[in-house]
Amino acid sequence: MSPGFARSISLPLSTGKSIGTNHHVRSVSLPCQSHPLIFHLQEKIRAVRSSLRKSHNNTAWISSCLSKIELLYSILDEFLDLTNVQSTLGQSDSTDNLLDASLLLADSHGSFLSVVLTLKHQQLELQTAFRHGDAMWMATLLKSQRQVEKELTKIASLLRNINKYLPMGQMVNSTHNEIFKILSELISTTSAASVAILLGFATFSSAIVNAASDVIKSKKSVCNEEKEMVVLRKFEDLEECLRNLESGAESMFRCLVKTRVSFLNICTPVI
Repeated sequence: MSPGFARSISLPLSTGKSIGTNHHVRSVSLPCQSHPLIFHLQEKIRAVRSSLRKSHNNTAWISSCLSKIELLYSILDEFLDLTNVQSTLGQSDSTDNLLDASLLLADSHGSFLSVVLTLKHQQLELQTAFRHGDAMWMATLLKSQRQVEKELTKIASLLRNINKYLPMGQMVNSTHNEIFKILSELISTTSAASVAILLGFATFSSAIVNAASDVIKSKKSVCNEEKEMVVLRKFEDLEECLRNLESGAESMFRCLVKTRVSFLNICTPVI
C-alpha cells in the first residue's frame, strides 16, 4: 500500500468473550447434512461470480456488485455465529490463513476508500479546470490522476495474490472440509470481485479524464463545444459514481472489518 493512501484500521481483540455468545445456540450437523446457510452462501457466491462475466467499467455494475458482496457478508455473519463453525475455526491452525486473508481484504478496501475520497476531491478540481479551459491546471491534475490510477492497480495486484493465504489440502474431517471450503470460496470470490471493481472504476474514470484532456488540447470550434457538453455530462456521471462508491466502499470496509474481528474473537481463548 502506498504511503499517500494508507488507511489505518483498529481491529480490537477479544476481551475473553467470543462473538455470538449473546445469541441463542444453533445446532448444525455438517458432516451428514449441510446447514441451510451453506447453501445460501453458495448461492450468493455464484451470484457475485456471475456478475464478473459482465462489463465492469460502468457505475451500474459497480454499485450492483458491491451490493451483492454486502449481501453475501450479511449471511456470513450468521454463519460465523453457528456453534459448530466457531468450534471448528477455534480449534484449527488453518484459521490463521483466514485471518491473514481477512486482514488483506479489509486493508485493501480501506485503501480503496481512501483513493475514492481523494478522487472525489480531484474530480471537482478537474471539472473547474475544464470549464475554465485551463490546460496547465488540467495537466497538473492529470498527473495526480495517473498516480491515483496506479494506486488502484497496486491494490488490485495485492488482492490477486490472496489465494496463497487460503487453507490448502484436506482438513481433519468432512466438517472441517466443508467449513473451510466455503469460507475460502467466499474470500476468493470477494477478492476477484474487488479486483474487477477497482480496475473497472479506474478504466471508467480514466476514459472521462482523457476525453476532457483531448478537448482542452484541441482548438475551439462548434464541434468542440458539442464535445465539451458531452464531457461535462460524463463528469456528472463520474461524480455520481464516486458518491455511490464512497457509500458502497465504506459499507464494504465495515463488513470486512467486522468479519476480521469475528475471526479474531473466535480464535481468542476464553479466559
